[in-house]
Amino acid sequence: KAASCRSGILLVKVPSLLYRVSQVMKPQVVFVLGGPGAGKGTQCSKIVESYKYTHLSAGDLLREERNREGSEFGQLIANYIKEGKIVPVEITINLLRKVQTMQKDEKKFRFLIDGFPRNEDNLQGWNRVMDGKADVKFVLFFDCSNEVRHGNLFIIILAAFSLQGPLFK
Repeated sequence: KAASCRSGILLVKVPSLLYRVSQVMKPQVVFVLGGPGAGKGTQCSKIVESYKYTHLSAGDLLREERNREGSEFGQLIANYIKEGKIVPVEITINLLRKVQTMQKDEKKFRFLIDGFPRNEDNLQGWNRVMDGKADVKFVLFFDCSNEVRHGNLFIIILAAFSLQGPLFK
């Protein structure tokens, strides 16, 4: 946008340096992996709060797409989830790219991708589709015992029930 001042000099509003840098930078990605109840969501929330990353859950994106009215892939995703199979990598990557593109602004070019890649095929698909389009910084892997994970899942389940009302009537 342009504005003039008293001296007649034309002033041009220049976007912030961070904004300009983010427009030419590739999205910065950290893969976050670990079993259910390992603390991925909890730690991602802390990283988002402290370091201004955007948290993307592959599972949440797939469920949202499955439930979205008019979704091109909704039924296919539903079938894979129902059968306990991994959704084709191209679909998951397409959803991740879509969100990264939509959210790309001066504050959102760093992403935590939770629950992806889930296997070697996912990783190869990512490398094939995203080569040169994103900068994977590292993998954050949460490894803990089954006892810890099951304890965390029990706490999560109790919290979910308490949000819906008393456990015992």
